[in-house]
Amino acid sequence: GGGPLNPQPQRSRSMNFDPIVIIVPGKPESQRRARVRAFTDKQGRARAQVYDPAVSREWKQAARLHAAMAMRGRRVLLGPVSITIVAHIAPPRSWIGWKRDAALTQRIKPTGVPDTDNLAKAAKDALKSVVWQDDAQVVEEIVTKEYCERPSLRITVKPQAAAPANITSKAALAAWLDGTA
Repeated sequence: GGGPLNPQPQRSRSMNFDPIVIIVPGKPESQRRARVRAFTDKQGRARAQVYDPAVSREWKQAARLHAAMAMRGRRVLLGPVSITIVAHIAPPRSWIGWKRDAALTQRIKPTGVPDTDNLAKAAKDALKSVVWQDDAQVVEEIVTKEYCERPSLRITVKPQAAAPANITSKAALAAWLDGTA
């Protein structure tokens, strides 16, 4: 075993390898830079508090809700996963008709903000403890952006048919891989 902080991963006979598809409607939000608030505690000492900006915090809360619904009662995944993230971004309203049409037919790609790495970071943070135990379980990720009439973020999570690195014995590995753990 691994103790309470690093439990030995367990897999049930009915391990479900079906993909989990999470759709978060609305404008995809990226991980924003953390904010810092300075304050003085009751003892008069200067302190700092680091926090997520409201936009990031609210988007992650919505993403967690949609992820929980997509899990449909499944347990939090403990093994390795791959993820595919597709950010559907609305073209700017100010764009003229031909440019908007080109964007919606993928002849123009969204090369501006948000960056794909920051979209992935926000999505992975939101899914922690809801879909998987820790971001480190993501062993493969593909992130794309495309224009779409209805903005959203689509996250597909695929459990991998492999054991996690914290497996502690040959017997545990065999049990994990054959589904008898």
